[in-house]
Amino acid sequence: ELEWLATRDALTGCVNRRSFFKMFESAWDEAQAKSRELSAVMVDIDHFKAINDNHGHARGDEVLRNVASAIVNVIAEDDVVCRYGGEEFSVFMPGTSLDEAELRAERIRLAIKALMTNNLRVTASLGVSSMAQNSASPQDLLDQADKCLFVAKRHGRNQVVRFDKAATQIAQLAVCAA
Repeated sequence: ELEWLATRDALTGCVNRRSFFKMFESAWDEAQAKSRELSAVMVDIDHFKAINDNHGHARGDEVLRNVASAIVNVIAEDDVVCRYGGEEFSVFMPGTSLDEAELRAERIRLAIKALMTNNLRVTASLGVSSMAQNSASPQDLLDQADKCLFVAKRHGRNQVVRFDKAATQIAQLAVCAA
């Protein structure tokens, strides 16, 4: 029980960040050693601040628990879900190509869109990348997926964006930030 408490997010039951990165680094090393695929997805609940502001934090917590459950119910057995922070989740997918990760991310998006929490519907924006996109580390892979998530947010939300198809939009984000 103590190990579970030390490795999990108390609200959602997902793996916490510290445990996630430990597991992710191990999966990264194994994927490199065995020339296997590894992909990552970043998930961010759309307009979550408005949920907390308009419906209260208890409802926001309920939404977070339901979204976490939806993600866990859709992913593959070897995939690992983390509550990355606030309303953001990350998933790493061992042995998964970018195409497969995109399909799983779309299933996650649809599962979240189908949720009903006390007559409240939510959507999410997702970013996807894989080791095949020349990421240098687990953090770099997550950063690629996170950039895609920002593109999804900027271009209408409630969608999946993958790294290899978003180069122009990611470059535009960099220009806007400068």
